[in-house]
Amino acid sequence: MYSQKSPGWLRAAQIGLGVLTIALSIFALSFPGVTYISVVWVLAIILFFVGIEQIIVGIFSPRKFRCSSIGLGVLVLIFAAIAMSYPVAAAITIIIFIGIAFLINGIARIIEGPLLEIYLS
Repeated sequence: MYSQKSPGWLRAAQIGLGVLTIALSIFALSFPGVTYISVVWVLAIILFFVGIEQIIVGIFSPRKFRCSSIGLGVLVLIFAAIAMSYPVAAAITIIIFIGIAFLINGIARIIEGPLLEIYLS
């Protein structure tokens, strides 16, 4: 067995973070719509900073990649701003893209099933 006790601050941090995790999970389970919109908003903020970083990299990169890096950074900033301005529309768009991906996957599997049977026989 482990005979040495962990420091008091570590135990307090673990308990505090555990309580915070439980509270956030209860909130997320109680209000899934608000939670999803919050996640979209946080991701949009992260995307905003990624766009700024891409522009900065483009400014200081070799001439060959400068325009594409800056252009893509500006495009990322535009999409991030749209997602932050309209988080519900961004969430619906994400759901639509996921639904289309599942639809295409299902169609591919339906088509692939008989073809695989023919190929294997």
